[in-house]
Amino acid sequence: MNKQTEPVPDKEIAIEASSKVIVNGNELRCLGAKGTRLMLAVFPRKTRETTRVFEMMAYCVVPAGYRIVEVNLPFDSKTVSEDAVAQGRKLLEDAYTESLKLGCEHLYLFAYDIGAALSLETWSGLPFKRAYLASPVFDLFGKRTRFRWKIQTEILYGKNDELVTHRRIRFFEKNNPCHVTMTTCGHHLLSDSDINSIRTWISGKRKVNYTNNAFLVCMMFGVLAGFFIGLFCFTNTGFGLVLGIVLGLGIHELYRCL
Repeated sequence: MNKQTEPVPDKEIAIEASSKVIVNGNELRCLGAKGTRLMLAVFPRKTRETTRVFEMMAYCVVPAGYRIVEVNLPFDSKTVSEDAVAQGRKLLEDAYTESLKLGCEHLYLFAYDIGAALSLETWSGLPFKRAYLASPVFDLFGKRTRFRWKIQTEILYGKNDELVTHRRIRFFEKNNPCHVTMTTCGHHLLSDSDINSIRTWISGKRKVNYTNNAFLVCMMFGVLAGFFIGLFCFTNTGFGLVLGIVLGLGIHELYRCL
């Protein structure tokens, strides 16, 4: 993990330079001094819960030189509709455009709850440096979506999450460069302990590298199996290697779909 881009909270430094970013008449709260790193923080409809999560994130990243912008969608998981999603998508598109005008070299994403689903859908392919997803909801209308999200991603997931299954988190993890941190929280981060888990998560050491180890393992197994099949069954190692590559790709695709 690059220490220069890893946010580390510091109790000695206060949140400063509070301001607002105007996006199509919407005032987005912005904390932190102007610098080279900007984090777009996407939340469902504004509540006391989302406000507390945003302020904890600001507490963690602003001292590390980040500027963080709060973006609240016009819906939550209970009020989601086609019209609201369209409005939220437009808001995210415009927020990204406005963020480029702030002169930051590196963009980061933080998304909470259903803010993750719309962020990944709207900003897929854009050059974010890293993404942080807390209690993420990946499916807007209950239909499983397979994101092609190439950004290095950290996920905070509660073992007692009552809305998103561990299997769904694993599905995303297996298909994207991702690392999941498990906590004892539920889906909603309500208590002081829940909120403090964000600070531990953001400043904690990463246990794995962002590489698709599963792909490498599947390919190695496939190539070796194909080599020996070609050697002993067809006395043609070249054919075996080709067979092994095909076999490895097939095993990996099956692994991703489980």
